[in-house]
Amino acid sequence: MKWYAYPLALVAWLLIAIFLFIIAWNLIGDHSIPDWSYYLLYISGGFLLSSFILAKISLSWELDVFIQAALVLGPLLWYLNERDPYKAPVYVFLIEAGYTGDVKVEFLHDENSKTKVGSTADSLFFRFNSQGEILLNEDFRTVRESLERNFYYLYPDGTRKKLESIKKGETVVSDSTRYIFWEDTLAADKGQTQYMIMKLRRADNTSGN
Repeated sequence: MKWYAYPLALVAWLLIAIFLFIIAWNLIGDHSIPDWSYYLLYISGGFLLSSFILAKISLSWELDVFIQAALVLGPLLWYLNERDPYKAPVYVFLIEAGYTGDVKVEFLHDENSKTKVGSTADSLFFRFNSQGEILLNEDFRTVRESLERNFYYLYPDGTRKKLESIKKGETVVSDSTRYIFWEDTLAADKGQTQYMIMKLRRADNTSGN
């Protein structure tokens, strides 16, 4: 078998084809070429060189196949073992301290739009405006669950106070130092959530209604 037809070489040709596709795609879209894509060239070059060397030396068929499989799978298994597992960012929602009333989340279903958001290494911060409204292009379920867990008053000095999520109609102990919120209205159209309205109150009433 010619060295350029070795299975290892065929993998190299495939990587080169992928690299060329990435180049063309980014040039057409007027985007910068990602740095990681150049590793495809380095790896394919190594595979082609290994194929050429294997073709020149006499090895048993079994050993030849083993070496080629090891060269392809070895780096892949190492990468999968060493890389950090993906951790979804934590969504944190902030609203001006002392605000009470309706809190409205509107959902924009547009893949080309991005939500204005602050971030740290592992968290995304979403801030409601002074009218208690925010426009998001995020998944509804993720937003709803995150609000229940991570909704805070934001004070001028940067400190935060956690707001307590309750169910609509749930009876709570009166406590003027606590602030509670609950989902009140949910509107959807053609299977897509359009907006969600929550009520934010001081916990000096006996129920969320």
